[in-house]
Amino acid sequence: FFQQLVKDAPDSQEKVRRIYDFLQNNFRYVSIQLGIGGLRPFSAQFTDEKKYGDCKALSNYMKAALKTVGIRSHVAIINAGYNEEPVDASFPASNFNHVVLCVPGKDSIWLECTSNTAEFNQLGAFTENRNALLITEEGGVLVTTPRSNAAANTITTHSVVKFEPDLSVLTNTRMQTTGAFTEMVNDIIKEPRDEQKKTLVFYLGYKQPDEFVLAPGEAKEAQQATLKMAVSKLHEFNAGSKYFFNPRIHKIWPGKLPSAEGRKLDYYFRYPYVKNDTTVLQFPDGYVPEVLPKEKKLDTDYASYAAKTWFDVKEKAFYTATTLVLKKHKIAAADYGKVKTFFDEVAADEAQKLVVKKTDAAPAATEVKKAF
Repeated sequence: FFQQLVKDAPDSQEKVRRIYDFLQNNFRYVSIQLGIGGLRPFSAQFTDEKKYGDCKALSNYMKAALKTVGIRSHVAIINAGYNEEPVDASFPASNFNHVVLCVPGKDSIWLECTSNTAEFNQLGAFTENRNALLITEEGGVLVTTPRSNAAANTITTHSVVKFEPDLSVLTNTRMQTTGAFTEMVNDIIKEPRDEQKKTLVFYLGYKQPDEFVLAPGEAKEAQQATLKMAVSKLHEFNAGSKYFFNPRIHKIWPGKLPSAEGRKLDYYFRYPYVKNDTTVLQFPDGYVPEVLPKEKKLDTDYASYAAKTWFDVKEKAFYTATTLVLKKHKIAAADYGKVKTFFDEVAADEAQKLVVKKTDAAPAATEVKKAF
């Protein structure tokens, strides 16, 4: 079967990719921890018949599948978990709790066999930056797993916000993701509707919608999703004919870091990342810019930030383009104060308001039936 699956593959990497896709699409993860099941994997034949297994069984099955097409691989045991330090190479101890698969080579391929959504050759923050023990024919070999890379975890959002005469809005947001953000969006899509709304409002910082639809992209666009919302009031407040808006419809930095005072331990974000956002606010006739947020640029060894807002006269639209990059997820205790100051400045910049003035040329507010 597997030889047929990869018969026209141009190289070994494509062969591995096709078999990994088959594993993700046809098998599921089930944790097996009781008795000897916590140590010994199911056989590849049993896993093939049942179409499920734990990290040991699925990695063992993937290894057997690759062997049928002449590709050598090694099961790798590892200490998995967010913000875990690598096991100490100088102190022998069984501190491992997870299994992945490594296809050795000049550019080794690492496979997380328990996930149906992980990208090919991307381990993620759960097992990156660690020491893994490869189980080879010659014995155990301790090697390092790939380091976390901001470019592997990206989210790019493009939102078009269309205002009605009564200043209610219909929004259309297109999301393009990689790495940890792909898993995040997929998890949100699977949540019940009420939980989706909580996540959108309290975690991602969107305005609470009256109605919304969050949908995945087509099969060929697995890393894409769309969010459509109807919001009756988007502006924060108004003073007479002047209306005050956030320039983005969600927060690019919705969190708040703990105090830097007295910190002695390193601080960990879950993973480094790149966030890009473009928000377009389209007003009806009669609305003109009064105050635009000031352009902001910040850059440190750990992170960078840039935000700019402008008004397109022809389109009668306000554009805000923003980029936030977390270059490193592990922050040394000595540098934490600088990083907290950086993110405090980002939060302060997000608090800037776009002020739009309503003129006599604006259309009268009428009841509008909302429809996506």
